[in-house]
Amino acid sequence: MNLHDSEIVAGQLARLGYELVDAPDSADAVFVNTCTVREHAKLRGLARLRELSGLKRRRPEVFVAAMGCVASEERTRLFETLPFLDAVIPTDQVTQVSRFLSEQRADFGPSEALTAETPRLRFSSFKACVTIITGCNMDCTYCIVPRTRGREKSRPLPDVLREVDSLVLAGYREILFLGQTVNAYGDDLGPMPADSWFTELLRETDRRFSGGRVRFLSPHPGKLTDDLISAWPDLGSLCEHIHLPVQSGSDRILRRMKRFYTRESFLRKVGALRRAMPDIAITTDVIVGFPGETEEDFRQTLSLCEEVGFDAAYMYLYSPRSGTAATRLKDPSPPHDVAVDRHASLAEVQSAHTRASLARQVGRVVEVLFEGPAREGGLFGKSRAFHTVVADLPLTEVGRVVPVRVERVAGTSLRASIPSAVPSCAA
Repeated sequence: MNLHDSEIVAGQLARLGYELVDAPDSADAVFVNTCTVREHAKLRGLARLRELSGLKRRRPEVFVAAMGCVASEERTRLFETLPFLDAVIPTDQVTQVSRFLSEQRADFGPSEALTAETPRLRFSSFKACVTIITGCNMDCTYCIVPRTRGREKSRPLPDVLREVDSLVLAGYREILFLGQTVNAYGDDLGPMPADSWFTELLRETDRRFSGGRVRFLSPHPGKLTDDLISAWPDLGSLCEHIHLPVQSGSDRILRRMKRFYTRESFLRKVGALRRAMPDIAITTDVIVGFPGETEEDFRQTLSLCEEVGFDAAYMYLYSPRSGTAATRLKDPSPPHDVAVDRHASLAEVQSAHTRASLARQVGRVVEVLFEGPAREGGLFGKSRAFHTVVADLPLTEVGRVVPVRVERVAGTSLRASIPSAVPSCAA
């Protein structure tokens, strides 16, 4: 989401005659896009802003702005603590950057609605982000997003499809549909078509983009519908991967998190996905050390991860966010050392499943969209199942989909070779 917000800001600046540069020292305007989903991310953004104070002293004419979720959450405080800032731009005002440049510290209210015609400077010539819904209505007790990005607002389907059409025409190979709860798309658009609005969007996109790739991020398990699962095998563009954040395997903790699904319902949906697509890769997020989490709650999470066998997982220690309901829960978080030990135990279990997921790919021919140079040489890219694959290919193959044969597992990625007599797919 933040990446796409940056593309929108860059698109407006490009229309004003600005060009991207490699370093702040050579810039006329610097924008720091911040995130507040976890404390570490927030602190990194604030540290980056503080680093710019020296640049502002040396070159007072440089325009320096904070944007993103920290800007939405702490607009007044940022001006007080970082007085050298020329602007603080909340997430709902990213389409008005040109006005901030001319009228410093102004507050223009919500931006114009995001549309297919909104200027964007795409950072990739072959992968594109498409925001289809902004905000979130879920109100998970640990999450600050509803406060920083507001309530859900879906873009009209014809408008999203106009953007899809423009990307297909421009030769893009992959489209990533975005939303804080991406599969809530259309809940605010009125009566649904035969399927859910989200499934209808994927069907219409597949008709236009049958030779390309489609992904979406990040769905809510409670809104993963039967019609999407049943339609998925027939949607050739829709990649065989879903990131489905479970957060906890304990029903008691899920209720405290206000997640609106149960352990059993989550497992049913995982089963339905695998029956529909036996090779689908399922990744997840897990929070360890949520307020009130007992040893039994953690064992439930551990056992769920064992039962599902996620292909990969992002595992986090609970990070309190000021103003969220979780900070007002009476039961405290477990002691830090206990939470760290639980995190390590979960990581050990998940590492075994990740290694097994990678090992299953050895010997297979998979299609990889190569993205750029790998540190170990050659190029890296992503398979349709979202595995990272490295192969000895020249830079001319960046942005192309190439069938490769997986030879071995190398850490958390796969090494592959080019099968004989199998041409690459032109971008």
